[in-house]
Amino acid sequence: MVSDTKAIAEYAFDLQVGLEGADVPEYDVAKTRGMASVLAVNLRGLGEIQYQSLRLVAAHYFHIRSDVLDGVLRTLADLELIRLVTTGSTIQQIIPDVPHFDNVYARVGELVATRPLNELEQLTISILDKLYSSPMNQDTLASSFGADQVAFRSSMQIGLDAGLMTQNRVRGRDILRVRYISAAIWRGF
Repeated sequence: MVSDTKAIAEYAFDLQVGLEGADVPEYDVAKTRGMASVLAVNLRGLGEIQYQSLRLVAAHYFHIRSDVLDGVLRTLADLELIRLVTTGSTIQQIIPDVPHFDNVYARVGELVATRPLNELEQLTISILDKLYSSPMNQDTLASSFGADQVAFRSSMQIGLDAGLMTQNRVRGRDILRVRYISAAIWRGF
């Protein structure tokens, strides 16, 4: 299983982008981290933003539903990546404070200690991590984790449906490969 919190946040970013707002209840924590990563990366360098404008932009471009946006913003505020201007409990404005030379994924990865991933989320991120290194035979990949076959198939199917990975038949074997990894490409930057 992947233990690097920065890598977990990178793959959570990829899940959020790849799922394009699809509701996958099994990925509750990973999607929240992914939404926080997507929003932080896109707010970097911006000035003060009106909440209502961000609500529309976040829903349309980042696939962050308006009913969960407040939670994501409060998470980013807790990580000190943004400041919120509120009236009572209503958010009026967002002031981004995302450092240009600080790794956003490392900061969002700090959430791992407060709310760990569930087994399916850990498995999916581990599958993406292995496939990022190189394509693998599906059976070999499944046996390398020693995970429950139902959980593995579920994780794999969600990854395939989201377009994060592809499955090709090669010489009578199912080979899985990563199709879409955006954040992980920037590792080390």
